[in-house]
Amino acid sequence: MPFRYNLLRKKFPATSFTGSPVLSDAGFDLLNKLLTYDPEKRITAEAALNHEWFHEVPLPKSKEFMPTFPAQHAQDRRMRRVLKSPDPLEEQRRKELQQGESGTGGIFG
Repeated sequence: MPFRYNLLRKKFPATSFTGSPVLSDAGFDLLNKLLTYDPEKRITAEAALNHEWFHEVPLPKSKEFMPTFPAQHAQDRRMRRVLKSPDPLEEQRRKELQQGESGTGGIFG
């Protein structure tokens, strides 16, 4: 039994709950070879790239058929984060300013 302690088949069962394959036998074989514990027995990168799994149907599509999404700049993400979550210190400062203007807060107010 070559995969006596191998639990990958439990993670990638032969079929999903819909009945379609989760990972083909060739894909499972490649995954096992890539995750072999002993580096001397592990598949090389070149051999992995030439593995039969990469030649299975459906073949990979060209990049032109892949969906594209607009780039999101870091500044856009920061602005969304600032607008989404209020700064607790800023709210505290605002409350202190309001109290100071009304003369009800602070030592001398």
